[in-house]
Amino acid sequence: MDVRKIALLIHATKLFGYYKKVIDYLVDSGLQITRLFAEMMDVDLYKENIVEQRLFVDEFVEAASYELSENYDELYMKLKKRFFDNKNQHPEPERLNTLFGARLVYQEKWFAKSLEQLVDGKKKNKVFKDLMRISNVEWVDLKNLKRHKEIVVNGETLKYLGMGDNISANSMYSVSFSLSTDQYKIITEYNKTCSLVERDYYFHILNSVYPREILQYQDISINKL
Repeated sequence: MDVRKIALLIHATKLFGYYKKVIDYLVDSGLQITRLFAEMMDVDLYKENIVEQRLFVDEFVEAASYELSENYDELYMKLKKRFFDNKNQHPEPERLNTLFGARLVYQEKWFAKSLEQLVDGKKKNKVFKDLMRISNVEWVDLKNLKRHKEIVVNGETLKYLGMGDNISANSMYSVSFSLSTDQYKIITEYNKTCSLVERDYYFHILNSVYPREILQYQDISINKL
């Protein structure tokens, strides 16, 4: 189960792009990321674990445990029940990584705080802090597609990311995030066909819209302060 929990965070960060900029930066700095993820998902390791974090991990473990079977008879009974519950149709395979990954992206608020707690202080330089800010705002606000987000970052961070032209590492920049016209059309068209409750909506849009970068702001403007 420990491997399954680590795999969830790898899936969310590498495939979905959740806090990917931060994770890539930490890997570049020599951090063993699987060890970090193991500590993050081990809610019994630290007493100061965030309440929402413990609840998330417990619910994931419960859901993942349901997929595991001790023997053939147990597996047969589970599959038979799922077949019956789905009106004698073969059910779609459970996609826990996408389900819980969608929760991380759109609903959970503990990930950044937990990451801050676990990363060594020497690695939490100005680039790390800026990448945390960017990761916190780069996902489209699906409830308000016209929303505009803006943060201030160091030039050194932009140079690391390869963003902007004639960037000075010693200057500060305002970075604005908004939807491109194409993004707006794609997400708006998807919303016309989808009328699910909140959690199901996030799961389905993350599972249906490709490439997933469409769900991250693509119209980005940079201005020197």
